[in-house]
Formats: sequence, structure tokens, C-alpha cells
Amino acid sequence: MENVKVKKGELLAKLKENLKAHVEEFKLAHAAWVEQTIAVHKLQIKSLKETSNTSPDAKFGPVPTSQATSYERAIAMLEMSVEDEIVLDAHEFDQYVLDNWTWSHSFKSVSAAYNNVR
Repeated sequence: MENVKVKKGELLAKLKENLKAHVEEFKLAHAAWVEQTIAVHKLQIKSLKETSNTSPDAKFGPVPTSQATSYERAIAMLEMSVEDEIVLDAHEFDQYVLDNWTWSHSFKSVSAAYNNVR
């Protein structure tokens, strides 16, 4: 199947649900990243005070990045659409309904790394 016709209201609800879950996951990952970054800085300050050197093995993990604008753009487009039914191709369905975007894998990997620390 290449295309599917969906009800605009149902698609909007799904996108908003996916956005809410994404924002929550981002907030948790970002908070854990902040905690980890602060801990690394504290270790570097301690090392600097004790040895006048920073610890060379102090590493910062990747910064979690919110992709909320992807959802917001799709939601805005749907809200402005005059159609009651929307035709989605397989790629759009994968993103909007199944919440599988081109950036999903990297976002989930970064998010999981920090959320497993908590």
C-alpha cells in the first residue's frame, strides 16, 4: 500500500500525543545530561584545584536535541488544512502515526543513554 486516507482529527490527535511523549522524553534526557555535565565539571574543578590540571578522561556526552518543531510543523499544516481527510504516503504515515522519523534512532539512542543513568 502506497497511500492511506486518514481522518484529519485522528491524525492531529496522534501527532499531538506523539509530540507530548517526545517532549517528556527530551526533558528527562536533558535533565540527566545537565546533571552529568555538572558532575564532570565538578570533577574537573576538583582535579584543577588539586593538581592544576583538568582530568583528560572527563567526557561530555552528546547533548539531547528536541525535535518538537517537526511535530509542530505537521500539526500546524493539518490545522490549516481545509480537508477533513488527509492522504498520507507510506513515509508520512511512518512519521506521523508510527512516530518513526529520520532522526528517531539518534534521538532515542541519546535519550536512552541518559535515561538509563537516572
